[in-house]
Amino acid sequence: MLIGEASIAILLEKEEGALPITSLMRSDGEGYRYLIVPGGGYRNLNASHNEVVCTDGNVRSLHNSFMQGMSVFTFTISDVPKAIKDYFELTQTNVDSYDCFAFHQANMLILKQITKKLKIPVEKIPVTLQKYGNTSGASQIVTLCDTYGEVENKIIKVMLIGFGVGISWGVTSLTINTSDIFSIIEDDSVFEEGIINSVTEL
Repeated sequence: MLIGEASIAILLEKEEGALPITSLMRSDGEGYRYLIVPGGGYRNLNASHNEVVCTDGNVRSLHNSFMQGMSVFTFTISDVPKAIKDYFELTQTNVDSYDCFAFHQANMLILKQITKKLKIPVEKIPVTLQKYGNTSGASQIVTLCDTYGEVENKIIKVMLIGFGVGISWGVTSLTINTSDIFSIIEDDSVFEEGIINSVTEL
């Protein structure tokens, strides 16, 4: 499985005396071509639907996803580890300060390379790719829910790491009681009423 579909919800509660949430976020617009759907949306409303054979031998139109795999890979194994190191410095923490590193579930090769560069113990990096695939921006929280959803009353320090389209990447952390992490609910229903095929249906 390559791609999965998931949605998440996070509830933040204000608490007197709580430590601030520290985040580090970066973006580099020069990498916009690394992962893109060029057609559709408001930017390119009238993009051609004509299909052509691309240099990789696949047939695509401007309405299909394009990814420069090597560029994405290079970005993730260089810029993402650097951001994590910068976050350690910013927060005066290190690998040992965290119980869990919840990464965006892109692919195993990327996760292994980042783990190796930062010397993070494998047991601190839960992986859910084999169950749910790449669920995009939801993947870190999906991974937490899969790993801790049935663990009660355990305080854990978690680092969340995201990266992807843009290109953009970020790091944040939180301390959470596992009792506040819900288990995953899987559902195959579809909101049929939301599928609109003609303006006459509006």
